[in-house]
Amino acid sequence: MDQERYKKYFYTNENNFSIDNIDDYYGSGKGEKRAVNMAFNDMAVRTLKKATDDEGGDGAVEKERALTYLRDSFYAYFHKGGEIDTVDGRKSYDVMSREGFDEWHKAVCTEFLTLFNEDNRKIYQPVAYGKAQKAVNMVFKYLYCYDGAEKYTDEGYFAHCHMALDNLTLNWYKKEVAYPPTDCAWSDLKYGAYIEIQTNIRNYLKGSSSPLPSNALEAEFYV
Repeated sequence: MDQERYKKYFYTNENNFSIDNIDDYYGSGKGEKRAVNMAFNDMAVRTLKKATDDEGGDGAVEKERALTYLRDSFYAYFHKGGEIDTVDGRKSYDVMSREGFDEWHKAVCTEFLTLFNEDNRKIYQPVAYGKAQKAVNMVFKYLYCYDGAEKYTDEGYFAHCHMALDNLTLNWYKKEVAYPPTDCAWSDLKYGAYIEIQTNIRNYLKGSSSPLPSNALEAEFYV
C-alpha cells in the first residue's frame, strides 16, 4: 500500500505546516486548515443540540479555550514529554507505552469536554465523550501529515494512536472486528464502550492477516 499517497489524498499540507511550530496547530481565523481547526470541524459541531427551545444569544459556539487547550496539549505531547494540564494540576504521562498513551488520551478528552461544555452550557446541551475522541484522534491524523512528522513517527509518538470512531470506521468495525458494545451513535459514546472498541481494533490489527497496517492510525487511512 502506498501510504504517502493515501496521506496526501486525506490531507494536502499545502501550507507546509510544521509539527515543530505551535502556531501551525491552531488559528482563530475563518477557514483555517490547521490540525486543531480541521479536527474540530470533523467533530460535527453542527449537530450540537440546543439547551432550550428559546435560548438567548445567537447560538454561536464558544470554542477558544477548548481548542487552545488542544493546541497546547498536542504540542507538549511531542515536545515536552506528554505533559498536560488537568483538573488535578499539571501531569506527565509515559506516552511511549500503550497504557501511558491511553491515560494521556483520556485525560485530554476529559479536560477538552470540561472546557467546551462549561463555555457553552447556556446554549447547548453537553457533548459526550464520543465527540471528544473524534476531535483528539483527528488532530493526530492531521499532524501525522505535517512537515517533520516522520521524525516523531520513527521515535514512536504515533505508535499507540487510536482510530477515530465515526460512522465509516464503526461500519468497518462491525464488518471486520466485532459488534459494538453499544448501539448508540459514535457522538454519544461513553468512555467504557470507546476504549473497548479501541482495544478490539488493536488486537484485530495485531493478529490479523489482512493487509492493513498494525497501527490503528495508519490503518484508518485505508478503512
